[in-house]
Amino acid sequence: MDQISTENGGYTGANEGLLIPESAIPYLNSTRKWTLFFAVLGFVLIALMGLGFVGMLVASAVSPVGGIMGIIAAFYAVLMAVYFFPVYYLLKFSEETKKAIASRNPVTITKSFRYLNLHFKIAGIITIVFIALYIVFIISMMMYGMYFANLFTPNLGY
Repeated sequence: MDQISTENGGYTGANEGLLIPESAIPYLNSTRKWTLFFAVLGFVLIALMGLGFVGMLVASAVSPVGGIMGIIAAFYAVLMAVYFFPVYYLLKFSEETKKAIASRNPVTITKSFRYLNLHFKIAGIITIVFIALYIVFIISMMMYGMYFANLFTPNLGY
């Protein structure tokens, strides 16, 4: 089990597991502050997406081309839901790390690193999905372009 110890320079024995020395605590605290900043920024961006979602819903209700606005609103809703979880886990990492630094509790620091792991796991999955979507989009646009290039090329009878 991971431990935070301040006795004997942070090292109490070989069988204790991973120890976080006192000299690493300021770096962990600085990381905690930055993750809190990015979590708050993420929630602000989610709120802005929410405003865009509401705007698209209103536009779809009053616009003659409301169908496309509704599709864009649904896209915003999916993005907000997907983006919420990595930001939430980043916030939880920051909160639990603050508790762990204050209490020097190994269970709390383990819990905080679990949230950080979840954040990066979800961020990695989202990244892989978006890379795959970009590849599909690029290939489909190339096929679309080739189709229309052949469609409008005059047949010279060769």
